[in-house]
Amino acid sequence: MATACAATAFLAGVSFEPSTSMQVIVASLPLMVAYAIAVVLASNRSGRLARQRRLAMEQTVALREQLAHTARVGTLDEMAAGLAHELNQPLTAIHVEASAGSELAAAGDSDGVRECLSRISGQSLRAGDIVRRMRTFARRGEFQRELLDMGQLVNDVLALLDHELRLSGINTTVSRGEYVPPVMVDRIEIQQVLVNLIRNAIEAMAKPSIALRRLTIRMEAWHGRVRVSISDTGGGIDPAILGRLFHPFQSTRPTGLGLGLSICQTLIETHGGRIGAEPQPGRGAMFFFDLPAAGGTPS
Repeated sequence: MATACAATAFLAGVSFEPSTSMQVIVASLPLMVAYAIAVVLASNRSGRLARQRRLAMEQTVALREQLAHTARVGTLDEMAAGLAHELNQPLTAIHVEASAGSELAAAGDSDGVRECLSRISGQSLRAGDIVRRMRTFARRGEFQRELLDMGQLVNDVLALLDHELRLSGINTTVSRGEYVPPVMVDRIEIQQVLVNLIRNAIEAMAKPSIALRRLTIRMEAWHGRVRVSISDTGGGIDPAILGRLFHPFQSTRPTGLGLGLSICQTLIETHGGRIGAEPQPGRGAMFFFDLPAAGGTPS
């Protein structure tokens, strides 16, 4: 009984002495009960808020993935003519080689037939690669990170955009530092960033007044991270919009929605990276992003 009285007095915030009357202790009981109820209610409210925060985060991730996927599909739609042309080339070559092989077979030229079959095999692989890149880029799935070489990601994107680059008469240079560590990233999302930035550079150099059209992509180790920079020789960045370039609905194109760079920023920041842009001395602009290096840099 004494122990219970002492505990009651302690929780109620009153001093307990042997001479404390039962009346004082009983008077403190409502405070003790109210304290326990308050703890239960606070705990329940805290749990509800935690569940609401978790649900909001899940919904945010889902919306981000849906928006990014929609943007990828829209990009493929814009690239459809070029991709159709790219796919038509190996298919036409296969048809020509098959016709030539039939004539050589009729003439008994077995060596010529083997050469035709070899070229058909090569062109079919080329067509398959084009389709694979299209399907991969359009894929919608769960966020999945893997250890990847940034150089391979850049090469895959350049192959996807090869027709646009050639059609625009752009000379492309790719360089990399002595050691560029791998990165732990989602392949599709980083490819989407590269596609957006490279296509922006292509559009920046589309004006007939721009005679020198050069795209430079540089990969390097940078303070324990991997930095990728994409430079063009276009008209540069308007200083009036430089500070809000990555804001949603900020576009330099009359027909643009202004979501491309905003999506790029979200994807890079989700990977723990940073993205930015700088005017180039003289003419053009440079966009860059960096990602945490998975392997670190050598000492």
